[in-house]
Amino acid sequence: MSKYTDRNEQSYDSHAEEWESTIPINLAHKYMEKPAMATLLPQDLHGKSVLCIGVGSGEELGLLFRRGAEDMTAIDISNELLKRSASKFPTVKYSKMDMMDLSFADESFDVVYSSLAFHYSDDWDQLLSGIYRVLKRGGILLFSTHRPEFWEKK
Repeated sequence: MSKYTDRNEQSYDSHAEEWESTIPINLAHKYMEKPAMATLLPQDLHGKSVLCIGVGSGEELGLLFRRGAEDMTAIDISNELLKRSASKFPTVKYSKMDMMDLSFADESFDVVYSSLAFHYSDDWDQLLSGIYRVLKRGGILLFSTHRPEFWEKK
């Protein structure tokens, strides 16, 4: 478990409504990070199983569904954000889970997608080995993280 998990869980639970309301007006998300992720994401996800790590209030799920994803699982550490996402995308399988301790069977997913969550990990070896374990052979990991100066402040 990341040393940030408890603090982040409490913060995101208490600020879920505010977080969700700022996403549409966040210029970096709208004009840089989200378009870059959409460009890199395969156009056709039909028949693919997808794990969304750090789903937040579900903004990424619309894109994944539009690309054809049908078997979708989403995790987050915030119950409040999971509730908000589930209210918009009820067919997704949700789990409150730390990305550092993925409790899925080996080779469960064709695609692992994560937008701006990996920076909460304090052990990238553990994080990536867990993802490698649950990712099917030949699968795709697509993630984004903060720019390099974020890491200097830790």
